[in-house]
Amino acid sequence: MIAALFRMPVFRFALLFLVFLVACSHEQPGGGSSSLSPEEVLKRTATAAQSLESAQYTATGEFDAREGHKWRADGSLRMDGAMLGGGKQMRMQLDTESLYHDGEGDHAIDATLEVLVIGKNEVYMNLHSFTAQPGSNLFRPELIGAVASKWWLLPPGDTLPAGSTVTPDPSLLHAQSAVVSVTRDRGLEEVRGRMSHHYDVEINHEKLVAYLSKVAEERGEEFSVADVEDQFEAMDADGQLWIDAETYYIQRLRWVVESLPLESGGKASLSFTVDFRDHNQAPPLSPPEDFELFTPLVLLTPTVESLFESLPEGGDLDEEALQHILRSP
Repeated sequence: MIAALFRMPVFRFALLFLVFLVACSHEQPGGGSSSLSPEEVLKRTATAAQSLESAQYTATGEFDAREGHKWRADGSLRMDGAMLGGGKQMRMQLDTESLYHDGEGDHAIDATLEVLVIGKNEVYMNLHSFTAQPGSNLFRPELIGAVASKWWLLPPGDTLPAGSTVTPDPSLLHAQSAVVSVTRDRGLEEVRGRMSHHYDVEINHEKLVAYLSKVAEERGEEFSVADVEDQFEAMDADGQLWIDAETYYIQRLRWVVESLPLESGGKASLSFTVDFRDHNQAPPLSPPEDFELFTPLVLLTPTVESLFESLPEGGDLDEEALQHILRSP
């Protein structure tokens, strides 16, 4: 039930943003040299998941997403987080300010969300704050208030997409980092006191299809090369990577993506920069000290209370009054 929150366009797009940055952020340490070709550096990068156990990151970006005339959303976001356990654990805090437009009008959204993935079936969420001006049926204050400012343990079967999509099996992270091609070698540059290879890169569609095919095979899912090629044909992604010349850890990445397909059938554009730090030194994660198990009753209670508040004085409920309550948002 609570996962329905993440099907709202703003959060759905933010998770997609996180998936994209994870897909380009892993590499393996080694003895660096400026004489190495970009192909050799990327080859070493592609084995990242075998050695990179953890890292922290800060990401900032802007986005514009829409699905025909149904909805559109644009705004800015910031993510502070960590990936641990070779990709099996994660912490992410998302802050976003955006303008969302649907059939009811424009809604200014300001939200802070934190997610902890400790294990496959141990996912915690805290919607620290959420405001939407003006309110609407989609952003009902009583429902937001029922879940906000609390840590919730999500039950199996109702976990967030982050539990599976954002933190895939470590063996697949190798393939994720292998979907780019270098278009320009900018030489060595200093990043936070470290000399780094600086490359212009782009998404290689053939490599991307090969990766998605492998993911489907690992998950026992059907895969259509033609469908994927059609879906991503219009996508245009140009990026830059800064890879440490000694350790081969990525220090920074920057991407500008146009016509990114969404699961709902819409399209999105985004630009973002991610800085990585504390490679293999990120602090361990632990569950929140105080949390509650989420159940659908959490969202049902405010609705039931509003129904009782709508009862006529004295408690008499004729057919006309009942119909009025049932039709109320």
